[in-house]
Amino acid sequence: MQIEEPSGMLGPGVSDALLVRITLAGDQKAFAALVLRYHTTIFQFIYRFLGDHRQACDVLQEIFLRFYHALPARTTDASFKLCLLQMAYNCCIDELRQRGGRTYRFSQFYGAQWIGGAKFMGGVSDLSPLSAARLDRPDLQQILQQALTSLPPGQRAVVILRYVSRLSFAEIGRVLEMPALVAQTCFALAKIELRQYLRERQALIAISSEKM
Repeated sequence: MQIEEPSGMLGPGVSDALLVRITLAGDQKAFAALVLRYHTTIFQFIYRFLGDHRQACDVLQEIFLRFYHALPARTTDASFKLCLLQMAYNCCIDELRQRGGRTYRFSQFYGAQWIGGAKFMGGVSDLSPLSAARLDRPDLQQILQQALTSLPPGQRAVVILRYVSRLSFAEIGRVLEMPALVAQTCFALAKIELRQYLRERQALIAISSEKM
């Protein structure tokens, strides 16, 4: 997605609301400034969620097209970042449904751990963060992406919004339209799944190395 650099008059110091007003007045460079401001954050979410670079580029363009057409109807000063992430999430879910031609039951969407009493934080013991050093290691990036895509869609979204988009649980709740406590529970359950996936992959890699 090619983005034209905005002029100095439309730089970082200009508020989102002012850029919208200038856009609606007919200045397309103002909208380009909005795109430039948020496209990296939104692309990272889409790519991590779908795991496909070309598809992520297509979805990114679709999101900003929808956002552009929605501008005249905006009646709130709510965070543009959160609004765009919510659009991105909804578009990604649409893509998953189109891939498999399916709908998701609640347990499939958020994980089977939600069934049978693990719906509250009291049912989760592992709340420590994943190691930032491990997350940043280049040799683990591909495995981490595979681990992410192995998660149910709801858990996957929470993990990406927390680790990649750096949102608070309250903000994640606004994006995914759930209470902050539910988002926090979902995140804790997802970390358990991620750790298990990484342990299994590392064990397989070690066995393969021994056979070589």
